[in-house]
Amino acid sequence: MTTQSPVLAIAAAAKGASTALRTSTTAQRNSLLLGIAQALVTNADSIVDANAQDVAAGQANGMTSGLLDRLTLTP
Repeated sequence: MTTQSPVLAIAAAAKGASTALRTSTTAQRNSLLLGIAQALVTNADSIVDANAQDVAAGQANGMTSGLLDRLTLTP
């Protein structure tokens, strides 16, 4: 039995999603985008908190200032 790497699993899921998106209607895509936007708004605090932890870990591990700048979310 082979274990699929997380990257390959994500790539396979993305390929499947692209097929679904390609065959969806404009109304379905708009509904999906509105749902994603609402989820981002609803979870903004936890997303920003998790990002702060990522930035702190990056600083602790010597990440360059340029990479830290790109990593940092500004709400």
